[in-house]
Amino acid sequence: MDGTQLLVVDSLQGLVRAAPVAPQALQPAATPPTVPAILARLAEWQADFVGGQSAATVRAVRADWSQYIAWCEGTGQAPLPASVEQLEAFLRNAIVRGRKRSTINRYLYTVGLVHAAAGLPNPVKDARWPVKWKKLIRELGARGGNQRTQAGELVATDIARIVAGLGTTPRDLRDAAMLQLASDTLLRESELVRVEVEHLAYNPTKDTWTVVVPFSKTNQAGEQEDFRHVDVDTRAAIQRWQDAAGITTGVLFRLIGLGERHH
Repeated sequence: MDGTQLLVVDSLQGLVRAAPVAPQALQPAATPPTVPAILARLAEWQADFVGGQSAATVRAVRADWSQYIAWCEGTGQAPLPASVEQLEAFLRNAIVRGRKRSTINRYLYTVGLVHAAAGLPNPVKDARWPVKWKKLIRELGARGGNQRTQAGELVATDIARIVAGLGTTPRDLRDAAMLQLASDTLLRESELVRVEVEHLAYNPTKDTWTVVVPFSKTNQAGEQEDFRHVDVDTRAAIQRWQDAAGITTGVLFRLIGLGERHH
């Protein structure tokens, strides 16, 4: 006997007194779902998802789902529900086409997400999937797709491009202000969320804005004076966020959502 064989199937086939699978596991569903019912359920979920997620997240999921739909259409396979083998074939096709680990992860997440929303058997939750996933990851690694590159430092042009892509909703105005202030001051995220309106100061002599940082990783006790320059465009972005959120004192960057209040 080869010591590398798992023999799970062989052991089930070799049973004599016991059945390999219990009869109750083979019973059909009481009421099979209909296509209209599945689509209606997905339509409701879709509306909720769009309403609760950022536009960027919606675009990403839509793009990844469209890749899966195109593959299913090309192979003549129904997208829902996908078998474990179908999901494996889809992801392997993406690997062969040179997709990287981050993209493969997104495809897997999106297919599983829609299956769960439809209330259909989810191949990602199938007990057989983890083994197939590991095999795919090995194949991906053999093709060099598992290599992860560290993100480069954001430069001024990157910041400008990102800010230009944001809208005028309170959330976008807040994110733009945070991004620009982080770029000017090099504050960490944990430090940005502690900035207060009172920390911003205008110097009329020099016609410049600064933010005092009474706390930082290197100044946790607040014993050192730490002033960071704030660009005039950044101050304008902060003011737009303050006007939209009605913030005049206290913490500058606050959560946005239903039921939340500004303090």
